[in-house]
Amino acid sequence: MGPSDVKEGAVTVDGLDLRYVVEGSGPRCLIIGSPTYYRRAFSLRFKSSLRCASADTRIVAPGPAPGLVADHFTIELAVADLEEVRKALGWEKVAVVGHSMHALMALEYAKRYPARVSHAVMIAMAPNLSSQAMAIGEEYWRSQASDERKEVWTRNQARLTPELLSRLTEGEAFIARYVADGPRRLYDMHYDASWMWKDIVLHNMKGFTHIMREVLPTYDVLAGLGELQVPVFLAVGRHDYGIPPHLWDDVRHCFTDLTYLVFEHSGHHPMLEEPERFDSEVIAWVNTHRSAAV
Repeated sequence: MGPSDVKEGAVTVDGLDLRYVVEGSGPRCLIIGSPTYYRRAFSLRFKSSLRCASADTRIVAPGPAPGLVADHFTIELAVADLEEVRKALGWEKVAVVGHSMHALMALEYAKRYPARVSHAVMIAMAPNLSSQAMAIGEEYWRSQASDERKEVWTRNQARLTPELLSRLTEGEAFIARYVADGPRRLYDMHYDASWMWKDIVLHNMKGFTHIMREVLPTYDVLAGLGELQVPVFLAVGRHDYGIPPHLWDDVRHCFTDLTYLVFEHSGHHPMLEEPERFDSEVIAWVNTHRSAAV
């Protein structure tokens, strides 16, 4: 796949430029989130086996007045924006892919636009971010993480001094904390994920804070789930100490067509941490349901 195989564009919504990057060939796949970040997170094999379009959300989208349009960022708004991207691409039907909080956006897109979705792939997310879910995550970290892992995490946190954080913007501080949180998020407790964030600017932190604190804690994953006929692939990591796999135990049976896999050597990024297995499982799953794909 060379430079000529990559197409870039943008859709302007409410004064924000939602960028997208398209690459690869095969069944059409719409990945929610920063094109820069997710082009790094997914392997060349994945992007060569599917026709992948990675698209911005309002959190990373540049524009003249982000605060005016992003303070009340919601899943519904993200879904509507994603539909604008799909229409701009001219794709009739897509496999929609979301990682972390974007996984619930992918599921909600499939619920709201089932005629436009051939498959839904959810990666490393809980049914919601309620206080109960967060407490379960904390207990998983306390009881399952090794002492060495906890020590590495503590050392990482100690480097985030008030002086250092005071020199950073709100978005830069979030990224610094996210990278330092690696032992909670990654199978390899020493992995430095800072390269994933290079040149990424979180333009709309107010919107990000709103959706994390006000929207996702009360998200009802069960609403409309029984009527959803779109096949869903749910990938979770055994070593995701914030989003432990068993958070889905009471929900999985509510899906009409669910493939659920726990990646034993992954944390929050199975597509990055176990790319060979992740690619093989997801690509085979998409092809198994090929009759539904465009």
